[in-house]
Amino acid sequence: MNLWKQYKDVLHDTISLYNEVGSVWAQWEGKGTSLTAKTYTNENIIKSREVEIWNETSCIYNNIIYPKTGSNLPCFGMDLMGFSPKKVIIVFDFQHPTENYLFSVEGLPKGRGDYRFFEPGNHFSENIYIQYCAMDEVDEHLEMFTTYLTKYKNMLECEK
Repeated sequence: MNLWKQYKDVLHDTISLYNEVGSVWAQWEGKGTSLTAKTYTNENIIKSREVEIWNETSCIYNNIIYPKTGSNLPCFGMDLMGFSPKKVIIVFDFQHPTENYLFSVEGLPKGRGDYRFFEPGNHFSENIYIQYCAMDEVDEHLEMFTTYLTKYKNMLECEK
């Protein structure tokens, strides 16, 4: 299952992760489920930690990018979770490492703030993007993902 292929392509093309060799730091298979975890780095990030978990019906992709700037930039995190054809959760955000630090990016939508586990100001920004959809609707959110990721790339470029 390659539900998140276009998201991963945008991520790796925008942040240039595939230009660097990724190292596998975990790999596991059992009970019909597989897990692969890799790390990447480049001139602007300390590391990008990528985890994929999949089986016949579900596909989860998690990645968090840690900036290498020395400034007060957040990480960029994403949880792309396809549990079944009708149950998909898409989350991406600027995640600040400082607790109770409300980070916001002008020009991006603000999250509704009514989500369990994703409280703005508690490592999540005001711009947290959370959507529930079906697997055949996943790519409808790709343009917004590209917008967020481009904003993050511009943050990294300005601070390098």
